[in-house]
Amino acid sequence: MKNAIDYQIEILEKQELNCEDVDQALCDYADDELIPSLKLRIDDHITECEFCKDEVSDYMRVVELARQITEAPMPEGVSARLRDSLNEKLGLNLTVH
Repeated sequence: MKNAIDYQIEILEKQELNCEDVDQALCDYADDELIPSLKLRIDDHITECEFCKDEVSDYMRVVELARQITEAPMPEGVSARLRDSLNEKLGLNLTVH
């Protein structure tokens, strides 16, 4: 399995990037973890390719939405039943904090 730098260099060495290359690097692109020269080449490809522009936009939107997710508290009834079940099945004495 190739590490992040190896695959980036492999893409960077290509004469021309294609949509598959952008797709392969999308996660690192979104996280701003690309070799700067590869990021520039991908930016150039995205400027010219509507498909990749849409794909990157959609991916970035999903990342933004995921960042907005907050942890919802467990309903008290569920919490109590889970605690009672764990206490009984595992011989514990969990209490409410």
